[in-house]
Amino acid sequence: MRFGWVASVAGIALSSLGLGACSSGQTGSPDCVGPVSCVCDPLYGGGTLLRVHAESAGAGKLEAVVDEVFAPSDRAPNAQLGDRVGGSVLAERPCARGAPSTLQVGAELLVLYSAGVSRDPTQPRSAALLDGVFSFAIPWADTLSFGDSTQLASAELSVLFTPESCLERFPADPAPPCNDTPASAACSAAPRESGGGPGWFALLFGLGLLVRLRRAPAR
Repeated sequence: MRFGWVASVAGIALSSLGLGACSSGQTGSPDCVGPVSCVCDPLYGGGTLLRVHAESAGAGKLEAVVDEVFAPSDRAPNAQLGDRVGGSVLAERPCARGAPSTLQVGAELLVLYSAGVSRDPTQPRSAALLDGVFSFAIPWADTLSFGDSTQLASAELSVLFTPESCLERFPADPAPPCNDTPASAACSAAPRESGGGPGWFALLFGLGLLVRLRRAPAR
């Protein structure tokens, strides 16, 4: 029953992104995506901006202690000062995906973090905090580097508080042309408009969340 529920939710998520009925190579399909902002797209998955120091790192995983919280009040409950947070790292520098890992124990990092989700109300908060997702994890410095020469002064961190303010500073690249073919109305015949949207990163984040829900014990 739980697997069927997860599959249904996944189908709804894909349909909401316009991917459910798209042929490969057609606008709206996973291999013909819309405009992308490597800095801003991760923000659509929610999460909290934190300055942390790493206590363990490796194999796409990170565990760290929170030193500072940068977030509007509606996102701050994800983590608090002194919390130990951990989980999977979707990307270290989101604008340099595929680059070798540079995470080291003791390193200070700016992360975009979302706590894990538990279906078990008796699970302690600490367990959920160690089963989260880091959308990115970049070295903390006066000038923050997201990769591929994309930088932001740490004093201007509020630019990342919302996707909208982020896109004003880091506009999305135009969507590439697509090899469209006639199909159902669920797929557009032209590239999607630029200027915002969850993009590929929110899809990855959502699928990661579904996997964690599937692993949670049934009640």
